[in-house]
Amino acid sequence: IDKYGPDTARLFILFTALPEKELEWNDQGVHGSFRFLKRVFSLVEEMPEFSSVIENRDKKIISKLNKTVKKVTELIEEFKLSLAIGALMEFVNDIYKYKEKEVNKKIYMECVSVVSLLIAPFAPHIAEEMWLKLKGKGMISVAKWPGFDDSKIDDEAEALEDSVMNIVNDIRRVLELIKVSTPKSIKLIVSFSW
Repeated sequence: IDKYGPDTARLFILFTALPEKELEWNDQGVHGSFRFLKRVFSLVEEMPEFSSVIENRDKKIISKLNKTVKKVTELIEEFKLSLAIGALMEFVNDIYKYKEKEVNKKIYMECVSVVSLLIAPFAPHIAEEMWLKLKGKGMISVAKWPGFDDSKIDDEAEALEDSVMNIVNDIRRVLELIKVSTPKSIKLIVSFSW
């Protein structure tokens, strides 16, 4: 607690102490929890470039947001706290991928606001600080738990965005292999629909 703070200790214990096995204290795991909380807090400190346009990647993050709220809520209700924290970690990674380019401000702020609410049971001090920076009403400890909307879960938008990212990554790898930094053009040939 003296080195990393009480939130790190809480998060590490809740993430590592599964009901079916004993807690094995691990300094490396504690440091990993600390790094994760720093990444979470950075979401309110390091704002990305904002855009007003809504693209497919915005639809993907909205879908992931609603899936995450649903999953974390269900896992907490089932007392599977470690898995709930894991789902939250995945979503934070999704937000970092999302903010690599310009993002829609309203959507980004909603995602970060929901993350602060979802992390509150595990890391209440950081959650309160985030809530303050987000200008949330009152204290986060008495704020309403976020809801999810099944109609906003869009598996098609997620699959499409993942396909595009996979193609871009494949092109980058091929360019590295053939040692070409900026090609004049790239032609993609795709098969007809089955």
